[in-house]
Amino acid sequence: MKCTPGKAARDGILYGILLLAVSPVSLAQSASNGNDRPVLLTEAGKPSATPAQIIYRPPRRGAPVRRVGAGTRTTSENATTTTVSVLAPEAVGMTIRAQPTLYWFASSVAEHRVIVTIVDETSIDPLLEVVLPAPTSPGIQALDLAELGIRLHPGRYYEWEVALVDVSGDRSRDIFARGAIERVEMSDDLEARLADRAPMEKARVLAEAGIWYDAMDELSRAIAGSPEAWAFDAERRSLLRQVKLDEVAAYTP
Repeated sequence: MKCTPGKAARDGILYGILLLAVSPVSLAQSASNGNDRPVLLTEAGKPSATPAQIIYRPPRRGAPVRRVGAGTRTTSENATTTTVSVLAPEAVGMTIRAQPTLYWFASSVAEHRVIVTIVDETSIDPLLEVVLPAPTSPGIQALDLAELGIRLHPGRYYEWEVALVDVSGDRSRDIFARGAIERVEMSDDLEARLADRAPMEKARVLAEAGIWYDAMDELSRAIAGSPEAWAFDAERRSLLRQVKLDEVAAYTP
């Protein structure tokens, strides 16, 4: 039987309605994943659980553990448990930036002063010792060294510490966590691999090269400024789990 244009159009519409009725999910194209693959969305329009692709490869597999923490304390007044963690690998984490951003985590907002210290292995005096106000909200916090005028030198090892100081001023009651960072020179190969990359791909290249702090920064800045923050958040949670920061990775604001 000959099919008229009007009938074909009606059949196409009916097929489309039927497809929407039986399909619990829809496909949406993600521009942030760097390879134009479709991302599955649920009926609510939120992304389904898809495996993150970021892989952190520590540059020094035999390096000793340097991260200390997380520090935890429960206050007797309101039985609130506060945990502080530095977002750093267990061994020394790398950066290619002279003024990287350091990230840390506080599980709750408390009446504490925050003291951040950076110690250079070659110096007696701290490179930085700054008092910050208490976080306005729990979760991941950022400290941009560029805003403080602090520069790291290539090839040097630094320890950095975040301490939540008790309101009593008794430093023995500090809640603290500590990590390590080293600035390394960027190789020509890494520079070429990073050129003209979107933030997601840039973070993945950095993590695979063992450049922890800069990979974390790329993801964190994208989470704050991207309309597809969920994709970057999934990658950051995966990155955190790979260095045994499971409590931070599981945190839901």
